[in-house]
Amino acid sequence: MKIPFHGEVASADATLGVEFTLYLDGSGVAHTLAANQWVVMTDYSISPEVAMQVKITHATDAAGLRPVNRYCAATGGADRPLSTPYKFPVAVVPKLFGSVADHIAATIHGFIVGP
Repeated sequence: MKIPFHGEVASADATLGVEFTLYLDGSGVAHTLAANQWVVMTDYSISPEVAMQVKITHATDAAGLRPVNRYCAATGGADRPLSTPYKFPVAVVPKLFGSVADHIAATIHGFIVGP
């Protein structure tokens, strides 16, 4: 099964990483990812208030686990479709990291896949 979703996060300090809250398409109720489901991200939108390095990662921020790792200018942000959808490991909720302790918000879109 492939269910459209969007994920949202807003934080005053994402330096330690903040999990996205996932919502099934058309639902205002947060979706808890099941142990047999995974996230496929197709695009993202990032809005920082100050310039910073921004990452969307797996459960931890490590090399090879960052589908998004980019610099964003102050109030410039970024909206990008991914040329290749990114499949996170099963049961992993994506996280947002910012290099500066200041307000940042982000949204991701894609599909939740699983039985």
